[in-house]
Amino acid sequence: MILFYKNSLTKENYLKCFLLAALLSVLTPYLYISFFTHPIADDYCFAFLEKDVSFLKGYIHLFFNMGGRYITNALIFLNPIAFHNITLYKFIPLFQILIALFSFYYFFRALTSRAMSRINSLNAALLFLLLYLFQMPCLAEGIYNYGASVNYHLGIIVAVLYFGLLVDYFMKHYFIHRFFHCFIGIFLLAITIGFSEVITLVLLSLHLLILFQYFVKREKIKTEWWILFFTCTFFSFIMFASPGNAERSLNYPDNHNFFRSLSFSLMQVCRFGLDWISVPVLLLSIAFIGTVSSLRNKMPFFLQEYFLNPWASALLLAWILFVCVFPPYWATNILGQQRTVNVACFFFLLYWFICIGFYVNIYFKNWNLSFLANKKLQVLISACVICIFICTKNGYAVFTDILYNRVEKFDNQMQQRFDTLSIEANKNKIVYLKPLSEKPKSLFVLDLSADSGHWINYCQAKYFGVKTIVCKE
Repeated sequence: MILFYKNSLTKENYLKCFLLAALLSVLTPYLYISFFTHPIADDYCFAFLEKDVSFLKGYIHLFFNMGGRYITNALIFLNPIAFHNITLYKFIPLFQILIALFSFYYFFRALTSRAMSRINSLNAALLFLLLYLFQMPCLAEGIYNYGASVNYHLGIIVAVLYFGLLVDYFMKHYFIHRFFHCFIGIFLLAITIGFSEVITLVLLSLHLLILFQYFVKREKIKTEWWILFFTCTFFSFIMFASPGNAERSLNYPDNHNFFRSLSFSLMQVCRFGLDWISVPVLLLSIAFIGTVSSLRNKMPFFLQEYFLNPWASALLLAWILFVCVFPPYWATNILGQQRTVNVACFFFLLYWFICIGFYVNIYFKNWNLSFLANKKLQVLISACVICIFICTKNGYAVFTDILYNRVEKFDNQMQQRFDTLSIEANKNKIVYLKPLSEKPKSLFVLDLSADSGHWINYCQAKYFGVKTIVCKE
């Protein structure tokens, strides 16, 4: 704890350390089950392509046939199973959770102008990370499936680092030098846009909103914002103008149904929006109100005038959900897998707490709400939230999957499959496998089909070099 303190530990610091230990204990099961993950579904689709062609040819093929995700298209070719490294595959989720914690910590430090101690900032980052993992609509695809996680979750991580750099820049807290800091921000913006369409739409919306706010205030737009806006627009054009987008849409002949996409998207906005304003969110909002109120003059970011009123903010929260849900409906006519909703969940939660910080200073600036920062109250709120994290939703799924050995049984069955297919590799034979009997909620995505022509069976058969795979009792 020397990293956090210069003075000896006080009673208050013991509470902070105890909270840190409790939060790390809750996070540990999410890290632990990483070692039971296995490649599945589209992991094999790109892995067998990598075996047949060079990286450059494969990358060009994806850009012209699958879409313009110029960063994701590169990362999926680096899937560890393309190099027959299952062990490394299991470390990827663990690494992504830890790097997410780092990015959240950095962003929170920037947002609060480093007015809080490091250990308090770390605790806040841990609470937000656990809240996101807890609320995530599909944990298995969000974290533990390589193809989905590098597409969406890793994109979120880079986006948060970009937001942190952005806040630091306009708070004049530069990294090395102003121009170098700006250059790093532009670079991260270009990288972030290349992950997925939904993250691109969120970033486009953000930059348009900032320009709109300047326009409403009738103030001159800073040169930096114009540079960031045109950077965002240029790389978004690369993303959406890719020939692969049109090619991919051919797989869904009933797509581009505007009214169906609109109506179903609005229903999903109501469904998920109401679900995410949960008890832990409300409790942590109370704690955050106390923090902002007690450090009001030390957090200049939340003292700015450039912010939306509550009704506009509510619409923006709905808009975040809409831009993440509408594209899948428009492109495929179904919501499909909930990878994109995971993205909406994150940005929804992030913007919710940013709104809390601003409204404390806008509407309650004459109120003394510092009593909400009382250490005992904060500890009580944190304890309640931790209990909820453990006993409900994804936290409950993770803990029970471990407790009842579901992840271990899943790991054994998947390893047996992998060993069987490895033995039969390149023999051009029909391989018969049994369906999984253990499907842990925290890890399971999709299983093989009884239909040997199913795309999952086809991809896995091509990867191992067998004729077909049939999965049935």
